[in-house]
Amino acid sequence: MNIFVFSDSMALMVELLGGARELAGNGSVAAIVIGSESQAQQAIAVGADVVYWLGEQGNWMVDDFVPTIAKILADQKPNVLIAGATIRGKAVVGRAAAALDTVAITNAKEIRSIDGSLLLSRMIYGGGAVTVQRATGDLLITTVGPGQFAAVAADQSRDGEIVPIERIEPVIKITKLESKPKQTGSSNIYAAKRVVAVGRGFAEKADLQLARELAAALDAELGYTRPVTEGTPPFAEGEPYIGVSGIQIKPDLYLAVGVSGQTQHVIGVNEAKIIVCINNEPKALMFRHSDYGIVGDLYEVLPELTKALKGV
Repeated sequence: MNIFVFSDSMALMVELLGGARELAGNGSVAAIVIGSESQAQQAIAVGADVVYWLGEQGNWMVDDFVPTIAKILADQKPNVLIAGATIRGKAVVGRAAAALDTVAITNAKEIRSIDGSLLLSRMIYGGGAVTVQRATGDLLITTVGPGQFAAVAADQSRDGEIVPIERIEPVIKITKLESKPKQTGSSNIYAAKRVVAVGRGFAEKADLQLARELAAALDAELGYTRPVTEGTPPFAEGEPYIGVSGIQIKPDLYLAVGVSGQTQHVIGVNEAKIIVCINNEPKALMFRHSDYGIVGDLYEVLPELTKALKGV
């Protein structure tokens, strides 16, 4: 099987290459990279056999590379293109699929090869169900979000080929008028093995320090529900939130503190190995989805848990 990978996010590209390498088996894996030559080398180190290097992005928009990407796919004829499910990634593969007269299936959670056929699992009805689709045609294009595939450790000794590709001028070019830095958080939640998630059970922004101290004692990252990141006022503005319209993660331990447990949130973490809930409401929905639960006031429970973990 010949699998291509593309993402405008290098961090997500690394994860996708790990999944593609496993899916390809003895087949080949190629990456389409927009970025520096060192990023092209990085793609080889984490699993690509060949990198089609489109050069630095510069003042071009990612969308302007669609004709070039479509030509690579038409010439090389891979079986699968796995693209990062970013805003720009979805736009690029959608237009590339149209140019190649094929379809793009978005937000796949799992890709399996069974008896020579590819099966894709994806959520429908806002996360209320999972559908399994069988890919047909010569080229399958799909997008996959962060946290679905495990990244592999970089091996700088891997052999691979970097093929420079001349960019094709798009018929209609997007003109960038202005750029403003986007406020982003510091969370490394995508790769975290342990996550302490905070919900609206916290009364004030300053109270999140209790969760930070517990996360530090657990060597965990903080996670957030949508009301915490987008509420009025937001407690964690700029951080990614967990849920069906946010990010999906698969940590070993997910500790939900003051989280009600609505379906929209649970969809983002239901593949965690162990889920623990702390809530002062015994009937909170989050308890239904948890392996362990503590009914209690987070302002009393969290300090005690932190002390116990620190051995104080």
